[in-house]
Amino acid sequence: MIAFSYRKLIISVFILFFTVSVLIAQSLSGYTGSNRREDGYIGPINKVTISKTRINDGGEDPGAEATTEITYDKKGRRTSMRTGNLLVKYAYTKDSFTATTDGNVTTKATFNEDGTLNEYISYNSAGKIIIKDTYTYSSDGNIVCMNRTDEKDNIISSWFYTVDMNGNTVVKNEDNSISYTFSPKGVLLEEFVANNENSWSEKIYDSYGFESAVKIYSFPDSGMIMQKDIPTTEITYTTESILDDKGRIKELISGRFTKQNEKWFNERGDFVSSEERRNSNITLSWLSYRYDGKLAEIHTERWTSPSEENPTGYSSNTDEYLYNNDAALTQIVSYNETGNETERIIFTYDDYGNLFVSEAANEPNEKNYYSWNDENQLMSKLCCIEDESLFYTGIEEYSYNEDGSAAKTQYTQIWRIIIDEQPKKTSQFSSKAESIFFYNQEGLLSRKETLYDDRKEIEFYDYDEEGREVLLSLITKHIDGTELYAEKSYRYMDDIDYTEMTEYDSFREKKIYSYDELGNISTIQEYEIQYIDGEYKDIPYSVTTYTYN
Repeated sequence: MIAFSYRKLIISVFILFFTVSVLIAQSLSGYTGSNRREDGYIGPINKVTISKTRINDGGEDPGAEATTEITYDKKGRRTSMRTGNLLVKYAYTKDSFTATTDGNVTTKATFNEDGTLNEYISYNSAGKIIIKDTYTYSSDGNIVCMNRTDEKDNIISSWFYTVDMNGNTVVKNEDNSISYTFSPKGVLLEEFVANNENSWSEKIYDSYGFESAVKIYSFPDSGMIMQKDIPTTEITYTTESILDDKGRIKELISGRFTKQNEKWFNERGDFVSSEERRNSNITLSWLSYRYDGKLAEIHTERWTSPSEENPTGYSSNTDEYLYNNDAALTQIVSYNETGNETERIIFTYDDYGNLFVSEAANEPNEKNYYSWNDENQLMSKLCCIEDESLFYTGIEEYSYNEDGSAAKTQYTQIWRIIIDEQPKKTSQFSSKAESIFFYNQEGLLSRKETLYDDRKEIEFYDYDEEGREVLLSLITKHIDGTELYAEKSYRYMDDIDYTEMTEYDSFREKKIYSYDELGNISTIQEYEIQYIDGEYKDIPYSVTTYTYN
């Protein structure tokens, strides 16, 4: 499971769990210390205890718990914050504010006579200055610039403040590669970060400071060869807020969608091209397909970031599929961009036309043996790979239901690797896995459960009225309690099998907030929304409770 980072400057839970990012935002907007009201609490509160408990296995197993205590003085100013063994103390004078961590001063803010922020300094554990932010103001008292310097007063960066037509404060660095937009109340509304001329990200926040949308753009470096009409990867966050009658957040539902690839088909439904897009060091692929009697050819072109081995970042590969007179595949031959053969796989069949063995003619030498029952159902597949440093064998065994549908698959794998030549030492290890298949009333596969040594994978399938697959979702549960969720959806058009496949890492989250009689936050319940048995269900993830003294 991936936990989302939402930034809200007025409710303490987000200040608590995302202190670093919040302090950055506060330093840009002019941080002047924190009190109960700025933390979002109402009333004469001396101490707030926040306990967050992680829930494992869909709510059945309470996991780790983290507790934080925040104390305040009689003026409502924060005096300490303890999380585990970490203790931060706060002290105030007429013209300064100091935060001390484990006995060392970590931050200090000084103020001008009119109460505006003058300097904000961060120290390391040895007491040396890490960075110092110095603010300058216009004649009407508004911040116009903040210079960030190191311990020798060398300028690291400069930030400039302006006000837009809506009264929002816009903060930009000197080359406009980073900008922040804050509401008049200091809530972050927009964040723009350009890593370079080829990639940038844009985050949008709602009026409460919650992430509502993220767009990430990536283009290849100028040294790459690519087709100009290939679009870029886009990641989008969606956030839906449900408020109570007092305008407080009651529910927050979020989703993260990553569009990774699209596939196209011709008028006969043949797969004719594909495009692959990835973030970071972008990888772009363009696949084209040609069908010609007994020969099927797939040509792949790939653009990656240039390297010493491949200065242009360009490579290509062609796979030829050869068939016999019975339309059975006999060979797959691969060639690189120079036309040299890189791989050849040969297929041999038994007297009944069933595949008997597939063998790689190139190194490493890989052979797969197949066995079949009297119903021409595959019963087992034995794989053997052996070269100078590796020996691998794996067997897959299959069983079937009375109607011929797959019932169970068992996997056993053994590796032996040479880890030292003189004297020769080897390392051997093995793994096992088992898959069980479940079907709906129409006989269509509805669920597949695979148990590995370190995780359990559950696949769910959904279909339209015509029995065509429209959704495949995967839940992976690791033995350490981590859960991951991903899905693929299919869109159909006319009589073509399917015209587009979209893959998502769809981590969807739901939060439910409750408040006490004074209006202070009392609990936050978090859920992951997973697609299970044809519907989305709320799976408990964590609960955070607030106790006031």
